[in-house]
Amino acid sequence: MVKRRTVQFVVNSSAFYPDQDFQLSIDANPEGRDVHQENVLIEWNGDTPLKLDGWMLRDLANHRYAFPDGVVLVSGQRLRIFSGGDPTQDSIAPSNAEKVLHMGRRAAIWNNTGDLLDLIDAKGVIVMSKGYGNYYFRQGA
Repeated sequence: MVKRRTVQFVVNSSAFYPDQDFQLSIDANPEGRDVHQENVLIEWNGDTPLKLDGWMLRDLANHRYAFPDGVVLVSGQRLRIFSGGDPTQDSIAPSNAEKVLHMGRRAAIWNNTGDLLDLIDAKGVIVMSKGYGNYYFRQGA
């Protein structure tokens, strides 16, 4: 007999991260080869620095990307995460107005016709979900 373990997620926990502190956008169908140009943009507008150690992105197909340690956003800073590219070209210096990360994937992950992005903190809390196309929420969430 297989024992099942239930993991509870708190969705969009505004007690920890007010919605107005985040802006999320997805460019899933850019000009050119998708894997090199598609990206997620996170803008942080909170009062205190946001340390992204242990955070991740996830899509409907359960593709995951864990942020590397040392990524910190201060109010007004943006973080652009490209699906492809070379992670050795990441640019996360504290002074950068827009920081850049590369997942290093060889294939596009954001579906052109619709998908769902979950931004998950280090405790497993779904901080924010962003859907486009026909996807606005995760089934069962």
